Amino acid sequence: KKKKKKDPGAERKTLFLMLRVVASAARRARAFRSTQAAAVPDAPAPNSAASASPPRPFTDIPEVDGWPLVGPLADFVKKPGKIFQVFEEWQKKYGDVVRFKMFGNSNVLFFRPEHIRQVYMIDQTAPMRMSLGPWVKHRKERNLPLGITQLHTMESYNETSAEEWQLHRDTLKDLLRPQLVATYIPRITSVAERMCAAIARSSPDNGTALARGDDGSVTLSTLQLKDKTMSFGLEAIGAILLGKRLHSLEENVPERTLQMLQCAVDMFESTEELLLRSTPLWRYVETKDRKKMYQSLDTMFAIAAEMYENRKTGDRFDDGVTDFLDLISTKGLLSDAELSVMKLELIMAGVDTTSNATQWVLHRIAVEPEFQEQLAAEIRSVCGLRPVTADDINTLKNVRYAVQEALRINPVVDTGGRAFLYDVEVAGYTIPAKTVMMVGQYVAGRSAENFADPLKFCPARHDVRARRAANAAANDNSTEQARAATRMQQEVRKFASSTFGFGARMCPGKRIAEAELHVALATTLQHFRLKSKTGKVPEAKSKLLIGPDETDNCDIIFEPRK
Repeated sequence: KKKKKKDPGAERKTLFLMLRVVASAARRARAFRSTQAAAVPDAPAPNSAASASPPRPFTDIPEVDGWPLVGPLADFVKKPGKIFQVFEEWQKKYGDVVRFKMFGNSNVLFFRPEHIRQVYMIDQTAPMRMSLGPWVKHRKERNLPLGITQLHTMESYNETSAEEWQLHRDTLKDLLRPQLVATYIPRITSVAERMCAAIARSSPDNGTALARGDDGSVTLSTLQLKDKTMSFGLEAIGAILLGKRLHSLEENVPERTLQMLQCAVDMFESTEELLLRSTPLWRYVETKDRKKMYQSLDTMFAIAAEMYENRKTGDRFDDGVTDFLDLISTKGLLSDAELSVMKLELIMAGVDTTSNATQWVLHRIAVEPEFQEQLAAEIRSVCGLRPVTADDINTLKNVRYAVQEALRINPVVDTGGRAFLYDVEVAGYTIPAKTVMMVGQYVAGRSAENFADPLKFCPARHDVRARRAANAAANDNSTEQARAATRMQQEVRKFASSTFGFGARMCPGKRIAEAELHVALATTLQHFRLKSKTGKVPEAKSKLLIGPDETDNCDIIFEPRK
């Protein structure tokens, strides 16, 4: 067959377009820096955790090898869905502080907990963080408010953004009150019971299970477990926000509920593609991934609005507890448009984050049979077969430690970070204004410097009281200086595994997410004994959030407990 001749003119046009995109990105970065220069707030006092000696220049930080303009883009392209592995390789090659530049944006990565602590402690009032550019662009094009996740970021900063963000934060601060969270535990328990019922009736006949035994045991693939936990996440957040059952765990799931679940998957997946494995072309041209993300977000906004409008009808919880969306609507801090964006952000966070975390916890418990039986015995001694309560969760300390340990080894979010409009000092270096500072949570949580035998599942390491007692005994004959050093080590260590972030921009749904995970684990072990068919936990894969790779078939047998 004759090969089709290449059109030199077309190639030149493509190259010219790419150069225009890169040049435009550089102009936008320069314009941002110049327009914000006049609005830079006063820098805070020097970080007390910083070194006493003069800081070293930013250029002394090892820089990741990369191409001009695009930087280390090739590293992310070669390892799709493995951003955490890319960072792990960089840490081994370049050290604990690494800088890189992509399309004119300067970034620096910190992997040591003491450096992570410095980053988070610089500004605890209204710190800026890196933005998700594709989400910002979508909301601006759709004339929507930016919402709490994208307000007061490097891409959205203005003179009033800190105040606007604070109003959003104040609207959600009740979510961090343990007393309020406790009132939602019965609803979460009801959803967890429904998830267990959905697992129990799963069958290979309808594709919801791989196999079903004569003893009632059910074998689920990694993907089938993901489906169950996605439904659990949506159902739980619906119960809390709307006070309504969405029937995502029933045999016949409503079409709009299925759409919401699928759009959540597509949205996170396409966002990561745009951020890590694409050129800035998506800012100017409707690329495949941008179109996919826009369609997913548009559909999710529409369904979230429908859910809110219909919240007072259908299968509701009749428990006298105020639904959280009703609670925040009466505060009067936000406009109707801002509240509509907040509703979707809460649903998005509640579905995918909860799903991935629940999967990691169940997969980890399935490969630890001895600990699982100890945990199940503790749950039986406290709860028996009755539904789990808020008081039970406070008593079941090993349930809490198991969740913490599972998410230390497999964090759902790999990196958080900050950005400032003034120079700061971190790790003994001067970090220039507007540099995005990222923290490598995945690497820090798996480091032997931070945790003994870091890949071993050891929930007891999170027993703070036992650790303090051991340290106190060891320090009885120590000097005050040695005891102070031990206290500082304990303080710093918590930054090696901060699943939900830290400080003012910590995940506002932290306590709700923890409650969902504790209840899901306790309820599942009341009903089932989990057995891993492969004896291993699935490989991790990133789709903006890190979850089990659904193609890595680490099947779990859910065997009914007698």
